[in-house]
Amino acid sequence: MALLFVLGACKKSDDDNNNDTQGTTTALQNKVTVTEADGLRKFESNNIPDHTVGTFPNSGNPFTLQEIEVKRQMPLAPTQLNTPLITTGYEFGLGINGVVMDPNGPFYIEGREQYAIQNPFEGLASGWQYEAVSQVREKLGLDLNEAHLQPPGLYHYHGYPQEFVKVQREKQLGAGKTGMVLLGYAADGYPIYNETAPSVATDLSSALKTLKSSYRLKSGERPVNPESKPKAPTGAHDGTYVQDYEYVAGLGDLDACNGRTGVTKEYPNGTYYYVITSTWPYIPRYFRGKPDESFRILPPDGTTPPPPQNKRGSAEHPGHTHGAIMWHSHN
Repeated sequence: MALLFVLGACKKSDDDNNNDTQGTTTALQNKVTVTEADGLRKFESNNIPDHTVGTFPNSGNPFTLQEIEVKRQMPLAPTQLNTPLITTGYEFGLGINGVVMDPNGPFYIEGREQYAIQNPFEGLASGWQYEAVSQVREKLGLDLNEAHLQPPGLYHYHGYPQEFVKVQREKQLGAGKTGMVLLGYAADGYPIYNETAPSVATDLSSALKTLKSSYRLKSGERPVNPESKPKAPTGAHDGTYVQDYEYVAGLGDLDACNGRTGVTKEYPNGTYYYVITSTWPYIPRYFRGKPDESFRILPPDGTTPPPPQNKRGSAEHPGHTHGAIMWHSHN
């Protein structure tokens, strides 16, 4: 089965500070084709978002938004993993508008922040990864959707895509309405939703609530790396790095993969689903299922960190953490 979506014109912010939510329509049109066959859901898009975007090029991002063929696929029946899978080597997923979701940020290299930004995996051995939605966001040129471009002009989300969520809410629910909306699919095939959802996961008629992640900032100072590894950043855990956060089981509504199991309009019999939250981790950092190789951005033998540990000292839930591809061309 093939579906063609022409979701609307991209709008461009007139404000170079990337905080303006107003935009003007450009000639670029979002186009997405979704095919379901042979156990796979296949996306083909032209990389053009269906919502307001920031100004590109900007002071932190020298590229221009352009039509680029994007092809990704994911299983219709996800294969659940026994242990969390960190997403360092993968893009996380794809919006139903055909735009890539990838929270990955560059890895720390002592005294060479700009170099690390332009060579995001070179500092992998340090074990410390910049959070894109932090003090480096302006240097990455992120817009009001916490998105930017990688060469030659691929638009992708690093954090909470506010205009994308707003557009989908209006299209799926109607103007002025709020509720749960399908935003896309992860590389493992599980669906992705916004943070507004029924308070009772198994009851669509229950009162709506804003789902909360179960991550928080760590207290204290960052630890020193062993002599066998490159130096780690110093200072207090302030959110500049992914490793500044910790998962605490039961702190919020969602598991370590920033998801939960429940019923949705699209899955009335229930499914596991991910949630895009407006607080960290924004886009999930762990896969619950096995990701499709069309989302891979690092070689299979690439080094990846271990699963997250909760405060009880054990790995909780299958999931993922991110790598960094903002300057890696993948289409």
